[in-house]
Amino acid sequence: MLATDACEVHTATMNAVHARISDWAPTIRQTAVGRRAQQRVPFRISDNGDGPRLENEAALARLWADSPRMCDVLECADGSRYKIAHPGVQNSAAGPDFRGAVLVDQDGRRMTGDVELHLAARDWYSHGHHLDANYNGVVLHVVVNRTAHETSRQASRMNAPVAVLSTTSNPDNPTEPAAKGVFDGWDRDRIGEQLDVVGDRRFLDRSRGFRMQLDAGADADQTVYESLMEAMGYTSNTKPFRQLAGAVPYSTLRRLAGEPAGALAAGVTALLADAGGLIEHIAPPAHRSQLVRLARKLGRPKRTALPQWKLFRVRPVNHPAQRLQGAAGLLARTVRTGLSATLVGYLAADSPDRLAKNLQEPPFIGAGRASEIAINVALPFLHALGCAGGDASLRETSMAGYRCAAAATSYGSSTRFAKGMGIPTDRGFLATARRQQGLLHLNKHLPNLLDSRGQFRVQPDVASISTE
Repeated sequence: MLATDACEVHTATMNAVHARISDWAPTIRQTAVGRRAQQRVPFRISDNGDGPRLENEAALARLWADSPRMCDVLECADGSRYKIAHPGVQNSAAGPDFRGAVLVDQDGRRMTGDVELHLAARDWYSHGHHLDANYNGVVLHVVVNRTAHETSRQASRMNAPVAVLSTTSNPDNPTEPAAKGVFDGWDRDRIGEQLDVVGDRRFLDRSRGFRMQLDAGADADQTVYESLMEAMGYTSNTKPFRQLAGAVPYSTLRRLAGEPAGALAAGVTALLADAGGLIEHIAPPAHRSQLVRLARKLGRPKRTALPQWKLFRVRPVNHPAQRLQGAAGLLARTVRTGLSATLVGYLAADSPDRLAKNLQEPPFIGAGRASEIAINVALPFLHALGCAGGDASLRETSMAGYRCAAAATSYGSSTRFAKGMGIPTDRGFLATARRQQGLLHLNKHLPNLLDSRGQFRVQPDVASISTE
């Protein structure tokens, strides 16, 4: 019934994709060149005879990220003194420059909050932060130029202390950094062991999330389908993709099981693109009617509000329409046996560390994105499925697959965080997904993993938990 229409749509779509990739290539190259040019001059430091001075806040952010290893104690204008246990995670959205910093005062009390950076203390007021509630969580205002301000007033009528950050590595010994951090005295192997433990915790946290849904009676296929779709959204469009999975349930896609193999991908694409309002981004105008006709033949689901796609600063290859086609191709391979059963089959038929290969859907889902889906969705879901169903073999195989999986593409923010914490960042050290996930977990949850002195609390092995 759908084979003719589907073939026409597939041919037109692939031609359009290759044409658009050709159109995007110069832009992508120009963007990459621009980024490399920016990286060559990340910040400027001048010297007017009174010592080095930072000339922009990008330089100050780089300096602050490395602050735990630059100075033993940071002294504030009001006389308070803090050890910087963790500078926080750099914030790319509106609000303070760093989130979740951990400071320890002279009495050993730990303080967690945000940090705002300026070249001069007066910029706090000229930027309007004293009137903005988003800055009420700031626990430290860091500046470079000496200031008469001891504190910075917040909208909550509280005051954030002002500290001057030195532009030299270590005034007492400029050739040697202070090297103070949460892993003081730890060797490479010990740090690696703890990252592995924390990485296991991250995996098991995800598994427990799936387990809770399954125990509550959620359909297994729909549960993993929603998470798979969410993974296709990267950071910007996770919520719209999950909304789309709710608008077009997996049970709707399974109605295509009796169609010819060549029609499945086109049918799934038509249903998802129609419900998501993305048809116009997939095919040229001459072929849009064919996708619409396919959606009508299959029976459009009840109309809901269209997902609010975020397209600002989204690279062309990451456009929701491109990711949707990848998801459609992957899902089309599962509608006959079911998504859960297909994933179980992938894990059983091949070595666990190669599960990601079965999740690729070129050119839309490459090796990197497939690896992310395997690590963050498929393997923890299968572990939860094994726990919920009492299948020890499935549970143990999925855990083993996670522990031996190769690391995915590196994360820039986590690499910067690791360097600031004194954690090795070479490929040999961060070779496995388990250890890389441990670094991500540490980056996000470090304040909860430190003791009152700002030192890392050794985490117990979680091997026993994986068999529960």
